[in-house]
Amino acid sequence: VLPRTQRGRVVRFQAERIRFSPKGWEGEGVRVTNDPFDPPELEVVTQKAYLTRKPDGTEQLDTESSALVFDQVNSIPLPTFGLKFGGDEEDTLPLQLGYDAQDKGGFFYQQNFNFTQADGSLIRVEPRFFLQQAIGLRDRGNNEGFSFGDLASQAQTPDQGNVGESFGLGVRYRSAPSPQQQTNLFAEINGLSFDEFTRRVRLRAEQRYLLEGGSLLSFSYIYRERVFNGIFGTQPVSQRIEAALDSAVIPLDTTTDLTYTTGLALVQAPSDRTNLPLAEGASGSLEATLGRFQAAAAVTRRFPLYEAETTPATREFLQYTPNPVTPNFSLLIGATGVGSVYSSADAQGTLTGTVRVGGVLGRFAREALDYTQVGVSYSQSLIEGRSPFIFDRAATTQRLTADFLQQVYGPIRAGIQTSWDVSTGREIDRWYVLRYDRRTYGIGLSFSPIQRTGTFEFRIDDFNWGVDEAGRPSLPTPVSDGLVRRSNR
Repeated sequence: VLPRTQRGRVVRFQAERIRFSPKGWEGEGVRVTNDPFDPPELEVVTQKAYLTRKPDGTEQLDTESSALVFDQVNSIPLPTFGLKFGGDEEDTLPLQLGYDAQDKGGFFYQQNFNFTQADGSLIRVEPRFFLQQAIGLRDRGNNEGFSFGDLASQAQTPDQGNVGESFGLGVRYRSAPSPQQQTNLFAEINGLSFDEFTRRVRLRAEQRYLLEGGSLLSFSYIYRERVFNGIFGTQPVSQRIEAALDSAVIPLDTTTDLTYTTGLALVQAPSDRTNLPLAEGASGSLEATLGRFQAAAAVTRRFPLYEAETTPATREFLQYTPNPVTPNFSLLIGATGVGSVYSSADAQGTLTGTVRVGGVLGRFAREALDYTQVGVSYSQSLIEGRSPFIFDRAATTQRLTADFLQQVYGPIRAGIQTSWDVSTGREIDRWYVLRYDRRTYGIGLSFSPIQRTGTFEFRIDDFNWGVDEAGRPSLPTPVSDGLVRRSNR
């Protein structure tokens, strides 16, 4: 048995025969598990496996004719697949399911083909099949929230019987020549048709540099970005070129943290300002092209209200979770300031105070009703000025958010998260969540009827399989208080 440390835990290898080399090893009759207990509830069983050490210090395990075995009984065949050990990036599963009414007509299926290069860079090809559209049930919706005042109505051309409309393709490239820098490229086309080609394509290119102290310097170009801006709904940004600096979390004391961000961008996006030079853009609406300087800072302080005795990491308490759950409740107080200045001489500033109370009751160990996660937050904002764009305009002065996740029976949990504009009484967003969680793996479904998007997640803990929020094209980028929330590093 050959253990490998992965995110603080041990991934175990067992092989009938193994041959070592300076570059790694080759094994036959290999069994891999992320379960610290025997018999393991999940194993990868394969006839042959190859472990290769990469120049960046990570290790790649490639298999042939493998299968996922659950509880020593049920199995799912995986003809070939790879696992990456080490590093912070998460790999995706060989297949994905999702829901995207805006670009893909509803439910879609995606197959992922990973091609790792000799220098450690990754090329991923993602052919997609739009299931709901293919059977003639495309979700066209009413675009409520997506279009504001009949602006930016960039819904894809309705299906006209073209077979290519039911297929799409995504391609991404990731290169990390050193731990301090990374290059990310992404392109997708929704509908293999050249009709209105520019309204089917989305592009993103990003170069990241990790600076001393943990700050992140990034340069990016995005073509046809989707952002979700509260009561304005999902809005398009036709083009955005930006240089940004995001700080690491700076602890001011044991319970208080500070973060800040600055960015300089050239933005082309829909505007309702008739006194600006406007021209029709990729969204099909009148757009302005302006420079924007933005700076933001946030301070948060956590006050523990209750914490039970620490739950031990025994098999009793690790039936439905990879980490012990300790009941706790806390109060979080925060303040966020965001300032934006535009080349049109406009300016927008927000100062937001937030109070949140939340925590977890139960240890998620008994068969039913032994886990309740609940949280309620209230935000009050002062807004000065107005953005000439819609995608980053701040308009909500009072926001109430509540989230709830409850164990129903065994590994099954269900929940909801919703937020409201208190001053108008309008619901801003709502997500439904359904989860099936075990010690070593989990399945999750989430859906937003307001954003008309959803995700299907199949995670395997410590195998680097999970959801890649930074590159997932189905979910719009969130905007809060006029600040575009950039992806996690």
